[in-house]
Amino acid sequence: MRRIIGIALLAGGVLLAGEGIGWIKKEFARIERAIARDELPWRKHGRYDGAVVENAAVYMDAKGRIRKLHCDGGTEDSAHEANYYYRSDGSLFFVYLRSANVHECETQVRLYIAPDGRLFKRLVREGKRCGVAPVYPERLADPREGYRAFCRPEKR
Repeated sequence: MRRIIGIALLAGGVLLAGEGIGWIKKEFARIERAIARDELPWRKHGRYDGAVVENAAVYMDAKGRIRKLHCDGGTEDSAHEANYYYRSDGSLFFVYLRSANVHECETQVRLYIAPDGRLFKRLVREGKRCGVAPVYPERLADPREGYRAFCRPEKR
């Protein structure tokens, strides 16, 4: 006997049951395709103090909900990047962080997050093991505040 598992979908694309890493990867790809096609309205800002550059961008759906927050920055010898992806209900579902420096050190962190905030999976990939830690937080619950603070609200 074959068992069929149903997936219930709420208005706005939030899954009630069956949302897992597969759904996260599909929603991530859907958002990235929409960005590549310039289908999501966006805004960005940046700053430079002579030593450090910081940039932030938000991508919103038709209802003005932030679906992706992107920040990047660095100095003459380092580069950092953060990408936070949000469900239509505003909850965080995927995070990609990357930090690198001129010594060929690099760290990448990926977080897959359940609707209730539990962590499905945390993947870390390091190049040379020279201790390059991401400068951005692993989670940002409020993308609007993250945008204003260049993904580092503790620095405001």
